[in-house]
Amino acid sequence: ATRSLISATLIVLICLLSGKSLRVPKGEGWKLVVVALLSMSCNNMLLAWGEKMVPSGFASLIVSTMPIMIALLEMVLPGGDALSKRGWAGTLLGTLGIGVLVWPSLHAGTGHAGRGGVGGSNALLGVGVLLCAALAFAIGSVLSRRFRFSADTFVATGWQIGAAGIFNATFAFASGGWHRAVWTWPGFGAIVYLSIFGSLFGLVAFTYLL
Repeated sequence: ATRSLISATLIVLICLLSGKSLRVPKGEGWKLVVVALLSMSCNNMLLAWGEKMVPSGFASLIVSTMPIMIALLEMVLPGGDALSKRGWAGTLLGTLGIGVLVWPSLHAGTGHAGRGGVGGSNALLGVGVLLCAALAFAIGSVLSRRFRFSADTFVATGWQIGAAGIFNATFAFASGGWHRAVWTWPGFGAIVYLSIFGSLFGLVAFTYLL
């Protein structure tokens, strides 16, 4: 919630300083909110929950199946774009590359149940949660492309991040998350970093590509 609200505030400030209107075409607002709740609320919250049950390296490997999910969704949906053999090779090679990168941490964590290893009692639940996180982002990505937004990319991303921030903050208040949060300078620094490079740069670029 904090990350999204910081990013949304930065986007609003940039738009105001540059004279860019924050309005979006009629009928696109609710679509932006739907994509936001899938890609930035469900995905992020499920990812954070899953990483409490399995090591972050293993979590990244599970979440790297997202491009495969997007490709499969495009294959089965009417009017979808099926990947070519080269596309499938690249997608699978990318997932394999993630596996190679995280293998040392996976190998080191194997068998250390209860100490961050993959063999913990909640590992199966963690995998299921992470797969749901990847699926939520995949569905949001496919919808974002199919909605064919005509709004300015920067403004559209701001709407999505803002909607996700408001929803996440409301959920955090309702569930008592704010009261359980432990604030530290390194932790807040990580949130600010993600707000700028993960959301402001990364999500704007991703929205543009879609």
